[in-house]
Amino acid sequence: MEAYNVRGSETRTAIDLVCLGFVAGLVLLGIARPSRIPGQPEVERGLLVAGALYAAASASTRLMRDGIVPTWTLTAGVTLLLSYLYHAVAPFQHVLVRGWLDGLLLSWESSLTGTECTLALQRIACTGLTEWMMFAYVVYVPLLPVTALLCYRTGGPAAAREFLLALAVTNLFSFSLFLVLPIAGPLFYQPGAYTVPLAGGFFTRCADMLHASAHYPGGSLPSPHCASTTVMLVMLYRHNRKAFYVALPTLLSIYASTVYGRYHYVWDSVAGILAALAMIRACPMVQIWTGHCEHFLRSALFASRRRRDNLERFASGRPWRPSQ
Repeated sequence: MEAYNVRGSETRTAIDLVCLGFVAGLVLLGIARPSRIPGQPEVERGLLVAGALYAAASASTRLMRDGIVPTWTLTAGVTLLLSYLYHAVAPFQHVLVRGWLDGLLLSWESSLTGTECTLALQRIACTGLTEWMMFAYVVYVPLLPVTALLCYRTGGPAAAREFLLALAVTNLFSFSLFLVLPIAGPLFYQPGAYTVPLAGGFFTRCADMLHASAHYPGGSLPSPHCASTTVMLVMLYRHNRKAFYVALPTLLSIYASTVYGRYHYVWDSVAGILAALAMIRACPMVQIWTGHCEHFLRSALFASRRRRDNLERFASGRPWRPSQ
């Protein structure tokens, strides 16, 4: 297993495979169930364009000498594609399951705890706490590429790619679960239930703008914020211990901010953490499988070229070369 972790080609190929494979899966699902996807032709075209742009960016990194430029290019490609796919998956949420499952989740939580966490947190809401929570929620966005560069600084390109693979696998697994467990989210399902407004300053306004422009009903279980935060925590601890301790208070606050800010139910956040831990454990297997696939494809391509060469030799009367 370690042999695949240290070799860059398998990790880079694994990132490409999971990203482009997810895009292809959504395209095929759209073709199979076009009537259940609003604006299906436009959605399909957008996915194809996004996949092509990512493939071009990834291919360009293979032409560069390994270093900061290809690492930054791949980081930008992965984070931008994941951001796009988070929104692109929205029309697919009711392809498999009709309606929202919030009512079922809330009734289960109420029977288990006697309350609902986002409502209970209204009792401690205050301006200072709200501003810190919203800072943590908003700073999550730039922390994703920054974490890749922090891993690169101490562990080189291999560490950055390890982070990007875990980030991609975790987020794409989370997006897949959106289709199986469609949860609208607290602010969309029960907006009238909150009697205490979340008042703050600059970062609270930024969070409000982010919610208004980027959030949509769904995309909740598991929480991508909590899933990606877990990936950042694990990878920083593994590759840049000093940055881990500096970022730890902010990263832990991101977990709390998803529930305090009413963006996720507490179970969304728990599911995000568990999904990330499971996918991080699965990444070495993804690398190994990718390595086998890459070896098979290269062997098949080499054999095809040799057969073509032998046919040309036979046609020209030159000696035939054995396959071994």
